[in-house]
Amino acid sequence: VTKKGKVPVLDSRRKRNN
Repeated sequence: VTKKGKVPVLDSRRKRNN
């Protein structure tokens, strides 16, 4: 989990969609 600081908005949307 080291991509949380790179794409917080994209990660949040991808995690919610996944």
